[in-house]
Amino acid sequence: MQVITAIADVFDGGRLEVDGNIRIGVLGNGTLNVTDGGKVYSHSESLVGDYSGESYYGGTGTVNIKGENSLWGINSTYGLDVNNKGTLNIENGGKVGLAIDSGFPRPDIRVQLGGAINVAGVDSQLGHLNKINVDGELNVSDGGVASALDVYVGRTGGACTR
Repeated sequence: MQVITAIADVFDGGRLEVDGNIRIGVLGNGTLNVTDGGKVYSHSESLVGDYSGESYYGGTGTVNIKGENSLWGINSTYGLDVNNKGTLNIENGGKVGLAIDSGFPRPDIRVQLGGAINVAGVDSQLGHLNKINVDGELNVSDGGVASALDVYVGRTGGACTR
């Protein structure tokens, strides 16, 4: 079986609005780069990595949110799942979470076994969330911030570092 690899870039103030699902690396290898003030808004389910939990589909997903004013606004009660073989990197002032002016309730973020979220650098933020459930890895360093009303670590295993 051939695994397809795809890359999408949103940069230099570009904007991607998705009313349906965003799935990065679920059925193949996928990367979404949001850099230099690019913005992505998702209004339904968002998945990064193979959601089967057993690498059935073989997908590896990576999302990179890098740079001041770069944003992934999750305007959905479905929230975001970072699954097995999925990685979300938020760096150099990038932000992921509820877009403040969206009018939606705060979403949940789930880091499943085999998934990782890395928040690194001053003004980098995973925030304005209802819950962060960590069964994979959540790493916050170098002035990065992760914030939610509730945080659960290790319901079925997992690690959180700061």
